[in-house]
Amino acid sequence: TTLARVLCDLQTLDSGTLHWHDASLLKTRDIQMIFQNPTAAMNPRFCVRDVLSEGMIHQKSKLSETERLKRMKHALAAVNLPDDCLDRLPHQFSGGERQRLCIARALCLKPRVLILDEPTSALDVSVQADVIACLKQLKQDHSLTYLLITHDFHVVCAMADRVGVMKEGQLVEIGPAHTLLTEPQHPYTQQLLAAAHLPRSPANMETQHVS
Repeated sequence: TTLARVLCDLQTLDSGTLHWHDASLLKTRDIQMIFQNPTAAMNPRFCVRDVLSEGMIHQKSKLSETERLKRMKHALAAVNLPDDCLDRLPHQFSGGERQRLCIARALCLKPRVLILDEPTSALDVSVQADVIACLKQLKQDHSLTYLLITHDFHVVCAMADRVGVMKEGQLVEIGPAHTLLTEPQHPYTQQLLAAAHLPRSPANMETQHVS
């Protein structure tokens, strides 16, 4: 979470720099964040229209109301929600739908990087697979890069291309997901994986996780 705060320019670096495609990551607005608890991430008094438009009003002030509405409808369609939900309140949606609303809000700003901070931990297991499938499809359709922060190795197996393991603020191991999950080198990584009780083939995680 500290890393996410630094990436979002909510916390300063003591040393070092962050770069994204040869530009300072801290100077770009190409980053959006999906929080752990979708209910807490939305103002309960705002209708969906207000929730989705809030970021555009502040960051894309030159967009007309018509352009904002067009972006909102496209974002809702991308997360498989109907655009006739714009005047409903967050409490009228299920937990999985609320998380998809939060994803749609981020998509309205056309980010290149989404930080996913435990994006499924507040959801029922039966709903988690749907949200993961939605995120994977969006990654492909919108050429998104995800930074996934999670303690759930089942979610890591489902989504990650590369994995970094942090202990007490230090990156102790990093590598391709399949290699790290099947041949961990650092004792801490080995300990975490042993406790996770993953299926023998991480590629089969999604079926194992939702069954």
